[in-house]
Amino acid sequence: MNMDLSFNANYIKALSHDQIRHYAPSIYAEQPAPGVSKNYGYVPTYPILDELVNEQGWIVIAAQEAHVRISENLGYAQHAVRLIQPDMKIIGVGETFPSILLRNSHDATSTFQFLQAIFRKICGNGQVRQQGEEASLKLRHNSKALAHLHEAAPLLIAGAKETAEQVQALSTITLTEQEKGVFALSARELKWPAELETNEAGEVIKVIETAPIRPEALLYHRRDADDLKGRGATLWNTMNVVQENLIRGGLSGRTVNGRRTKTRGVQAIDVDIKLNRALWALAEGMRKLKEVS
Repeated sequence: MNMDLSFNANYIKALSHDQIRHYAPSIYAEQPAPGVSKNYGYVPTYPILDELVNEQGWIVIAAQEAHVRISENLGYAQHAVRLIQPDMKIIGVGETFPSILLRNSHDATSTFQFLQAIFRKICGNGQVRQQGEEASLKLRHNSKALAHLHEAAPLLIAGAKETAEQVQALSTITLTEQEKGVFALSARELKWPAELETNEAGEVIKVIETAPIRPEALLYHRRDADDLKGRGATLWNTMNVVQENLIRGGLSGRTVNGRRTKTRGVQAIDVDIKLNRALWALAEGMRKLKEVS
């Protein structure tokens, strides 16, 4: 996700309200978007953040809002905020923390959504767990939203601990070269699914690849700490390397017409979350296969 992060190799610095407002001004909207029904129980996002930060111990490390094409929607756009528990670093996997991704909008199209996620300080990567009872929490826009969030505090912490346990499980599984290739191939299909050509009977007669890169390009590590050789060839490391390459883009390749190109990074909030969830599901599926083999 194209979020602005405030951290360096030695510490993580929480974003101030001024910084959050700069990156995602819609968080501070005092009223809903024009045209929203009067029956809509509007709740701004910033009091929700204050509850998470001041009462529950989370800190905001990133914020983003969606680009809007209609000027009337400016200031009410969908936005996302990433928060972490700074005292919950996951043991054995580097500078990695459970996090939550808070997503909301002010146009009555969504509830407050809290997604269990992961943050890696070394690269600023943010992953999102696949959807499930423990992986998300939703709050309606009404006068009881803050009270419900206060009551849900233990659930958010329990979800963070569950996420940490899953990360540690993924980090104990070593992949062969063939298995890393299979993971990369499957991940490539998530972003660039092949097109199928069928005959009149509906039978597939041709598979047309749309990906501009070969699967092994997704296994390219951008820093020595992510080298996928030897002890580094874990399922956790592989997922991180592949995720960063998919989300950040910048990989050299060729279009279907043979022209040189570079892959584009993911900018849209919804696309980022969908792709991250799918990657997590892919990793969990491979973990289960490895554990029974």
